[in-house]
Amino acid sequence: MADDTDTAAFVQSLKNDNTVRKTASDMRLFNKWLRCNNEMRLAEEIPVTELDKCLARFFMTVKKDDESNYEPQSVRSMQSSISRYLTEKCAINIMVDKEFHHSRDVMSAKLKQLKSMGMGAKKRKADPFTAEEVNLLYEKELLVAGNPQSLVRTVWMNNTLHFGLRSREEHTTLRWGDIQMKATTDGQQYLEHTERITKTRNGANLDTRAFQAKMFADTGNPRCPIQTYKQFLRRRPEDMVADDCPFYLGFSRQIKDDGVWFSRQALGKNTLSSFVKKMCEDGGIQGRKTNHSVRKTTITALVHEDIPDTRLMQLSGHKNVQSINSYSSASIEQQKEMSNILSKIGTGKITSDKNPRPLDDNNNDIPSDDDAELLSASQEAELSFVLKDISNFESNSKPVSATTTTGINEMPEIVHENHKGKAMHMFAGATITGNVTINFSN
Repeated sequence: MADDTDTAAFVQSLKNDNTVRKTASDMRLFNKWLRCNNEMRLAEEIPVTELDKCLARFFMTVKKDDESNYEPQSVRSMQSSISRYLTEKCAINIMVDKEFHHSRDVMSAKLKQLKSMGMGAKKRKADPFTAEEVNLLYEKELLVAGNPQSLVRTVWMNNTLHFGLRSREEHTTLRWGDIQMKATTDGQQYLEHTERITKTRNGANLDTRAFQAKMFADTGNPRCPIQTYKQFLRRRPEDMVADDCPFYLGFSRQIKDDGVWFSRQALGKNTLSSFVKKMCEDGGIQGRKTNHSVRKTTITALVHEDIPDTRLMQLSGHKNVQSINSYSSASIEQQKEMSNILSKIGTGKITSDKNPRPLDDNNNDIPSDDDAELLSASQEAELSFVLKDISNFESNSKPVSATTTTGINEMPEIVHENHKGKAMHMFAGATITGNVTINFSN
């Protein structure tokens, strides 16, 4: 029977590698800070009250080795890492437990301080690709099916774009059998991706996407993604098309007459993670471009085409619509259009390219709102209607008896003592002036 060590190792092996590395790195930093402040106990050994104070001082004073400040997001992520560690070790959650309210208050104050210093404004999000930039990559043969390096990059980009795969982890674990060639009833070919473990769907709650993402053939397009896939298939070794084989293969050192371009080894993680950076450097494409730029291109392009968020989430794998909203920023062309409009206003040269909508024939005689004579006549007419309504109301009023009986139920007496036996005139004694201001007397 497996002991606790075996089961703990099993759980640890299925955790996200990036999260594990981040947590370990931040805990080393926190433990180093504790030792520098004469605290030799491990974080999980410190009583809760003392630990809250230690965390508060850590968040307030932590700095880099060169004494410069961390970015706000970095400090916030340290809090999350420490909380993950303590939750696992001793079931303490510093993000919500009431015992740690002071350290949370200090964290909020620290973030405000860093923001007031101008930090946190640095752009770190990846830029999506434009159609012009993708076309440039094809024209420079950085995306093309004509050589091993460009072919695997093109396949990788198509997979990311159509299946919404995340930058490195999901590509590294991708297997040949995860993508299957199929066809519709009318014969149109498409590729279908079967999802493995992902960032938002790790298998723990048996949650699956609403549909399997598909990549359809673009008939007549020389850059058709299905034709690129078929070329990739032809260039693989014959024994590397089993379902459990790595999808991305390393490059063969020598191209032989058999037409095989790839080896039997999986493509390295570092090579995969540098695809976009390398292409953009060679292609002269500006902006913050990373592997994530392709996934962002998928979502941004669909958002700008008004694809409903709920349908888009089914493709991208997002679980929260707020995550989709973060991609809803205006495109560069939309920003340019807005800037041009404002430039015309700002320089006094604004013109309308559209003809003003003509008025209907029935509305041609509508006078100006500034016509004083019309305004006076309108007020008099309005007053006349109001006085008539008041007169009609009072003439229809009837004496109210002291008591009222309806069927077998007697209603309580609700008439004031001073008005018993008298007709109730709601507007009796009212003074009407100007725009029908009605003041009731006592």
